[in-house]
Amino acid sequence: MEWGGVICVTASITIAVVFVVFVSGWSALGFSEMGLDYNAITSSVNPKPYYPGRYYLGVGHSFVRFPRTYQTISFSNEPRSEWEELKSRTSDGLEVDLEISFQYLVDPTRLFDIYMKFAEQYDPIYVRFAQHVLTDITTDYTAYDFFQNPQKIRDRMEEVLNTEFYEFAFANITSFQLKTVSLPAEFESAIKETEVQNQDIRKAQAEQERTRVMLQTQVIQAEKQVEIILSQAKAQAEAIRLDNYAQVEALKILQSLQSESYQSVLDALGGNKDALIDYMKIRAIRDHPESGLTVGIPNTVDSSKP
Repeated sequence: MEWGGVICVTASITIAVVFVVFVSGWSALGFSEMGLDYNAITSSVNPKPYYPGRYYLGVGHSFVRFPRTYQTISFSNEPRSEWEELKSRTSDGLEVDLEISFQYLVDPTRLFDIYMKFAEQYDPIYVRFAQHVLTDITTDYTAYDFFQNPQKIRDRMEEVLNTEFYEFAFANITSFQLKTVSLPAEFESAIKETEVQNQDIRKAQAEQERTRVMLQTQVIQAEKQVEIILSQAKAQAEAIRLDNYAQVEALKILQSLQSESYQSVLDALGGNKDALIDYMKIRAIRDHPESGLTVGIPNTVDSSKP
């Protein structure tokens, strides 16, 4: 009876232990997680990545967890920011404070690389890595560059940071924000004054260009008007020349016809030129308007005769 009780107790304990061991071998990853299988007995990690779900890993196994969602690193003086704004210097030696934030995604195909390089402390390393990259880029630009071309600097920061993170941190930068750039107050005042003066200069240059274009337009219009006048004058001169030519040709034809007519009359008069002249006189008197006609008749009577 005693041995039966011992065996029963032992069996119960064994079943309980087996159950506990079996249950402890299960592990789950939430929707926003992915992970690697860590064996605490051998202190080793399986390079195969796991995604959301429930898995039986075995006794002494657990997940090294990584986020599947966007992670944000923010350098700002805002209360909710974990890290202060970045402080650096421009290429001309002025202090500059930068408020920057960016989002990244851990590369799910390179979880084993992340673990082997950073273990589970990758997040603070990412922060220090970003600080180094961004402050180093800042030293490539003058204070005036930050005032004049912040977008150009932002684009280069994002490009370089994404390249460096992908190559050395096994993550991808998905978005980047250069929020504020703070330069020494004296410099910003001087820059603003310079910008006002530059605006005045640009305004004067624009007015000068407008006046130049207006005057040039007037010159072009005057030149076109001269061309029109010369063209009209040439056309009028050509019309007069053609009219004169036509009149001369008509006169030549008329004179030729009259010459032929008078030759015919002369032939009819037997070559008597005096008679032809008398004929021409009579015709001239006939063709002349009566209102302006005066005829002189020579006196052929001898007054000395009775």
